[in-house]
Order: sequence, then C-alpha cells, then structure tokens
Amino acid sequence: MSGLNGEPENARLCHSGSRLIKADSTDTQPREPRSGLLLWAKSVEFQHAALTGFQWPAEPIPSDASNRLAFRVKTHAGSVILIDSPPQTENNGQFAALAGWYLACGLKVPVIYAMNLADGYFAVSDLGEQTWLDMLKASPDRADEMYSKGLLALCRLASRPHDSRIPEYSQGRFSDELELFSRWCVEAWLHLSLPAFWPALCEELLDTIAEQPRVCVHRDFHSRNLMVQPDVGTPGIVDYQDTLIGPLTYDVGSLLWDCYIDWPEQQVLRRLEFFRQQLAFVCGLKIDADRFVRWAKLTVSQRHLKAMGIFARLHVQENRHNYLACMPRVLGYLENHLSTICPNYLDWSVGQLRPAVASRLSRLGS
Repeated sequence: MSGLNGEPENARLCHSGSRLIKADSTDTQPREPRSGLLLWAKSVEFQHAALTGFQWPAEPIPSDASNRLAFRVKTHAGSVILIDSPPQTENNGQFAALAGWYLACGLKVPVIYAMNLADGYFAVSDLGEQTWLDMLKASPDRADEMYSKGLLALCRLASRPHDSRIPEYSQGRFSDELELFSRWCVEAWLHLSLPAFWPALCEELLDTIAEQPRVCVHRDFHSRNLMVQPDVGTPGIVDYQDTLIGPLTYDVGSLLWDCYIDWPEQQVLRRLEFFRQQLAFVCGLKIDADRFVRWAKLTVSQRHLKAMGIFARLHVQENRHNYLACMPRVLGYLENHLSTICPNYLDWSVGQLRPAVASRLSRLGS
C-alpha cells in the first residue's frame, strides 16, 4: 500500500532544510544529514556524467558505527552515493587519498566523482545494494566462493609496498583500543571490575601483534563493508579510509571471525589455511601453520575487545543499541580464543561477563 504521496506507508521524509531525504520509519534512531549536503549535491549536479539528473528523494543506507551517513540517489545514468562525513570526526583526507591507491591495487572501491573536503561531502560511485552479509545469509552455499575472493583481495593488499600516505598502526593505538573495552563495556555498561589477570592478558595480545610482519590493513574488513559484485573477481570494498600499516593477520581475523555472522570453526580454520598458503605464493611469506593460527586468534581477540567497547559506548553515550545484538557472538569468539592463553579468562567470562551482558540485553528486549 502507498501513503498519501504515493510513497510506501512505512516511509517518511526527513526535514533537513529540505524534503529530499527519505527515511524508513522502522528505523528507531534515524540520523539526518547536515543540510549542507543537499545544497552541495545540487551544486555539483551535471559536473560529471554520473551526476546528471538527480532524482529525489534519496534513500538512506544503513550506517556503520561511525558518524558518517550515506544516501543513494538515482540519476539519469543509474545511481550514486552521497556521503555526509563530518570532518571533525572522520578521516576524509585519507578517504580521498586512498581511493586511487586501492584501485591501483586492483581492488574495487567507490570512484569519487565530486568532493568537498572542507565540509566532508562526497559523491561516489554506487557499488550496489547487496552486502556480503545479505548474500551469505540468503545463499550460504556460496560462502566458500565468496571467502576465496575476499581472501585473495587481502593477499593483494598484503603484497603492496608500504606507502608513505599510510600511517603505522602503533602499539600505543592497540593499547588505547583495549582501554575501550575496560572503560565502556566493563565499567560504564556492565558495572564490573577488571580481573587481576587483565594486564598480563593485554600484554600477551600486544606482544603477539608486535611479532608479526607488517602489511597494509583495511581495519574493518568484514561482511557489512564488502559489497557483492556480480561477475567480478573481487568484492566491492567500502570504509577503507582508516587503512594503516599493521599486523599480517588483522584483516583476515576480522573477515573470518566476523562480528555479524559466524561459521563452524572447522570451516574458518580451513579458510585461514587457504589464506596462509596464498600469502606464501603471492607474497613469499612462509609462516608455520600453528603459529599463524595463534597470531590470527589473538590478534582478532584484540579487535573483538575493541569492538565490544565501541558497541557499549554507542549504547551508553549515543543511545544506539543495534550493535549490542552482536555481543553474544563476540563473547563466544573471545572465550574460545583467549582461554587458550589464559584459562582464568574463561572462568571470568562465563561467571561474570556473559551473565552481565545477558542481563543488560534482556532489559532491552534483545
């Protein structure tokens, strides 16, 4: 059924100085663009063939855990994506600088048609509406094919020479990210205390990260940031602006132990072994299999602790609850991986952390 203006009844228009953005009323926490985005979009219309003939309203694209917002707008040539990326919080310079670098790697990222770096506005090519997460849920039988493509894309990334435009992922930064877990998840959200073994566990994780070869890492390489590209041998990749020079197994851990979808451990380890073998073939990196698995599990554990901190912060500070649904999955990963180096972690997680998370989620009706 349609509403009064011919739009579906579950749609409404956001008022950001115009009536040009359509939002789904099922979104309990809609975020509107800054009004300048729409004014800027009108000013760049017709500056590129792909931007000719904007057809409003624009459709919001589900947002990630950052402050960036994206909207799909149809044009005479198809569609483009408008991005509202506040320069106060987002790495817009790197987003612009690295677009060409990723394309030169043979990887598929959005082409930038127009941009206003000062205000954080972009018009980029549309890589489609179907994320890997959508496809993996709809067609799990295609998982091996898709993960092979994703892992080969990571091999391309790892094989690239270091570039002066890409900063180092420092040990200090890894340490700060672990603080997100203690500050926001353990203390601010769950009102727990850190166990006595926590400093030693963090030191073990940081030492494992430090001993790995350094390669270019996307830092958010997972099923919601990869887009299905029909008849193309590599996935579409978005949100690449935080790329750094970091540990070899960072991205592969993010992909295989994904916060948003999980697979039997045997399948995950088989895919991880495929990646290890491809690294030896493509990059000449020959690493013992057991050591490689240990690197991957502990490195992704640092990432998962960071993720739990970020998800909790979004809930506590910004009233954004969507990511809390991922907590049980991430807890399971951490229990499996960290118990191998710290048996006390499993006791603490099962006895305190997991019950506290379950209690908070039940209050939200999750």
